[in-house]
Amino acid sequence: SFVTLTYLAPLLGGVLADRVLGQLRSVFIGTALLAGGYAVLCVQERIALYAGLFMIILGHGLFKPAIAAVIANRYPRLDSRKESAFIVFFLAIQLGAALAPLGALTAPALLGWRASFAASTAAMGLALLVLSGQRGLRQPLPASEAELPPRWSALLVAYLIGTLHFAAAIALKASLPQFAREHVDLTLGGEFPRPLAVSLLQGSEVIFQTLLAPIVLLGLSLLRRRRVELSVVATIGIGMVLVVLPCLLMIRAALQADQGSPVSMLWVLGAYLAVALPNLLLTPMMLVLISQLVPRRHLSTAFALWFAVHVVSTKAANALMASKSELSQPLWYGGLGALALLATGLWISQVRKI
Repeated sequence: SFVTLTYLAPLLGGVLADRVLGQLRSVFIGTALLAGGYAVLCVQERIALYAGLFMIILGHGLFKPAIAAVIANRYPRLDSRKESAFIVFFLAIQLGAALAPLGALTAPALLGWRASFAASTAAMGLALLVLSGQRGLRQPLPASEAELPPRWSALLVAYLIGTLHFAAAIALKASLPQFAREHVDLTLGGEFPRPLAVSLLQGSEVIFQTLLAPIVLLGLSLLRRRRVELSVVATIGIGMVLVVLPCLLMIRAALQADQGSPVSMLWVLGAYLAVALPNLLLTPMMLVLISQLVPRRHLSTAFALWFAVHVVSTKAANALMASKSELSQPLWYGGLGALALLATGLWISQVRKI
């Protein structure tokens, strides 16, 4: 419920950022609320737990949509440099998400929970200091940028198709750790004396994305220099098609598992590698597309709706995961691939509208 609320709170926070507080001020207030929430969690009382979580939810509500809007507003509406900016932004989030579990596992054991939350408070305080030194964020774009009309109908179409596609992608990623625990030879044919932790396999996606990101950024830069640029809509379509590849790899792995043979770890690592590239394209490019369809005075609200889409996609993915036990594994992974292809087909059919 807490995690769901951190994705739904931006619906209110986005409106406040656009109409009342301003986007940059919302980032500051959201960061301060996050710092305060972690500080309150240092108090070992029941009331402090609920008060701290409530502050963190409010902090996410302001921070999540406003930080994306601030990044988008650093560039003109159709500036292709936004693509690289959001790829770096997405990669930073992924790296933080990969490092966080390491701290969550080790810090309490070494320092205790109070010290762990104090460290989180200090980190958010450092974030506030960094933000206060970014004077370039306050430079407004030309007023003409705000006068372009929003295209809410096109955005709704993108959100609906995105919900369908991300449900398949989230279900695929969620299934990989379970598949690895049940069917994969985590000793790599006896090469390791003890089975590898499944969490290491999960972390490989971020490693792959970190390695792929410079290649993608360099490719975008070279294309811009040669004045050859893929549209954002086309790039999203390519990312959607690429999600079929990890489904195919897992169909092959599932067929071997159904025969009772242990599956090589390389198949799951290959699936994580095949997932890394489309994820590196899809989420950043969806953020770029939102910033192209909606003028800057509505951007926080539009991004907040995207976080709500994420909640719906996750709920749909959970429903897909519930059906996993009722189908053979090859058929289930084939169904995810078919769902990704269906979303891609719908995307292509709506290219002109979007």
